[in-house]
Amino acid sequence: MTTRTTLLTMIATCLMLWSCDTKTKTVDSCGDGFMDPGEECDGSQLTVTSCAEFGFYEQTGAIQCNSSCRLDLSVCGGGKCGDRTVQTAHEEDCDIDNLDDQTCVTLGFSQGSGTLSCTDACTFNETACVPRSANAHLATLMGSRVSLIPAFSAGTTSYSATVPTVVTGLTVTATAADPYASVSIAPAQPMTLSPGANA
Repeated sequence: MTTRTTLLTMIATCLMLWSCDTKTKTVDSCGDGFMDPGEECDGSQLTVTSCAEFGFYEQTGAIQCNSSCRLDLSVCGGGKCGDRTVQTAHEEDCDIDNLDDQTCVTLGFSQGSGTLSCTDACTFNETACVPRSANAHLATLMGSRVSLIPAFSAGTTSYSATVPTVVTGLTVTATAADPYASVSIAPAQPMTLSPGANA
């Protein structure tokens, strides 16, 4: 009787899980050793074996399948592109909105540049950056209440002007020929004049 009961149980199990004549599975369940729809893995059946397939830079062991038929990625580390942390050791320039404090200007582009951004590959997107111009000329240069000697010319780099003693201050103004260039004037304007030569 025991043998017959055992045999019937085996047959019932076979019919429930398998079509015994074709050896094809008919019931899906986690832990049966077969990857079913919705499962990432099942036992030794894995869709991936490398952390690199998930974008991780480092792997300390073999990827395993957990009891819920999900991949255990605890062996993956070293960061990855897309985690908002810049891994310079893995040649990342940036990561999503983390530009590592860089701008087009800090990268050597013109201050007239647009906004630097990051690509999906964690490299800088420089399409909005404007190349720095080699044109360091001025478009205009003038002083208040004075005439420059010689008259302004973009190629001239030295000028002078004479004012009466009663003039105690003046303002020098200039504009850049390159619209993306900046002009710095020293000393601060308006400048106070002293008797004698003033730079």
